Amino acid sequence: MEKKILSRRLEDLQEATGCPLTQTNGERIFGPPPNWRSFTPTRGSEVFIGKIPRDCYEDELVPVLNLAGPLYMLRLKMDFSGHNRGFAFALYESPEVATSAVALLNKFAIRPGVHLGVTLSVDNRELVIYGLPYDSTPLGVARVLESHVSGFQNITIHRNTVGILAIVEFDTHFAAAKARRVLVPGCTHLWNNRVAVDWVDPRNTPLSSGRSLLNNRSTPGF
Repeated sequence: MEKKILSRRLEDLQEATGCPLTQTNGERIFGPPPNWRSFTPTRGSEVFIGKIPRDCYEDELVPVLNLAGPLYMLRLKMDFSGHNRGFAFALYESPEVATSAVALLNKFAIRPGVHLGVTLSVDNRELVIYGLPYDSTPLGVARVLESHVSGFQNITIHRNTVGILAIVEFDTHFAAAKARRVLVPGCTHLWNNRVAVDWVDPRNTPLSSGRSLLNNRSTPGF
């Protein structure tokens, strides 16, 4: 009965807003709105929402998030049991709206005694790949990657104390995160070699020590 009630509430939300609700691997995506303006929200427009009750879904979250301003997309992280994983990412119209959302919604009481944690999302769009062949070129790396991931727009090759590495820049943080999920699990083999893939730490330069590029405090859920 509870599942039927939730399903009806989510259907009502979609009808009221016109926004699609799409289930993908590990998350549920609400939005974007129909007839959205031609532009895509720029970098810095996303917030991270934590401390979400495990039985709290889009029908409760969206009205609260809309208090801050135009919401482009909500990505609610889900587990295999159908419950949320306690956190989500909300993409707003602009960085200004995202900043307002943090000020307005951090510690917001979503339920009596239950307060959300809202911060600006880390908008990292670059991955580093270690273990490349010595003769690697940007074009060669692109040709290998395109059969595994999409959304990358720029590749640079660097040679340093840990060998040959590539910095791969993506169109969005979302695209970079999806690529990392594809490339990281278990043993990633490219060029018949096992390679290491992780976030580039934007606080460090890419030419000094290779491992300093790693951001070991990656955004939860990625």
